[in-house]
Amino acid sequence: MINWILHILIDALVLLLAARIMPKVEMRSFGTSLMVAFAVGILSVLIGWLLEFVLNVVQLTFNLELTRDEDLFILSKQKNEEVKL
Repeated sequence: MINWILHILIDALVLLLAARIMPKVEMRSFGTSLMVAFAVGILSVLIGWLLEFVLNVVQLTFNLELTRDEDLFILSKQKNEEVKL
């Protein structure tokens, strides 16, 4: 929990600094940048959950197994049978 709060505070500072550097972006206060950082954090979590759910459904539907081979993820239908590119 502490890490998440610290992450949000650092994101807010970065947003505030980025708004000061970019001439066409206005951020009125630290509170505004804190709200934006909080919204981005919540969206990030929700999108992560959604992607994980979709990938789990695809994996269960097609009975695919993800294997790692030379830093490439390869989809295979059975455990010992790999598709080589």
